[in-house]
Amino acid sequence: MSLKALTAVISALCVLMVLPLVSAPSNTVTYASHNITFVGVTGPVNGLCTWTYYVCSGGGRVVHAISHWDLESCVGTTNEWPIEWGTDPNQGGSIEYGTDQHTGITGIKFDVGMDDYECATFWFKVKECTVGQKEVGIKSGQNIYTGSYLPGPSHETTAPEFVTPLIPATIAFAAVGLMFVARKK
Repeated sequence: MSLKALTAVISALCVLMVLPLVSAPSNTVTYASHNITFVGVTGPVNGLCTWTYYVCSGGGRVVHAISHWDLESCVGTTNEWPIEWGTDPNQGGSIEYGTDQHTGITGIKFDVGMDDYECATFWFKVKECTVGQKEVGIKSGQNIYTGSYLPGPSHETTAPEFVTPLIPATIAFAAVGLMFVARKK
């Protein structure tokens, strides 16, 4: 294989790896002046993945502060039951599983009650590491907001350590290709 051909193949692989990043869905949902941002998922560590979200409550006379927010999940799937959860700063409150009577979303309900213009990081640990698109909802005062999606735990089995398996494969392929070209000279 010529150096030109090898360069073309490696360039094509790099473009294929970048395309999903360009067309990736948004990691922030905005309802009125409330925001929920998917920060990321890490792990697995000891069989658990940590999912993190940053939530900011709007406020004022028209838009009330967030009383709770929901993340869709398969409550019947034990991979999606949180083993641990928390907030930073500590919001107190509780989490519930099931269908929220206000939003209609089946999943995890973070019943924490935020103040106007308050922001907090929410995290939880589950056995599920695979990313899927999940509906998120907010209740603030009498206002109900639903219909938008963020990355969240899917229904699948635990993912491997590498979120994008193409990266290590591409590095290995490039290294072998470069060794092959260097050996031909």
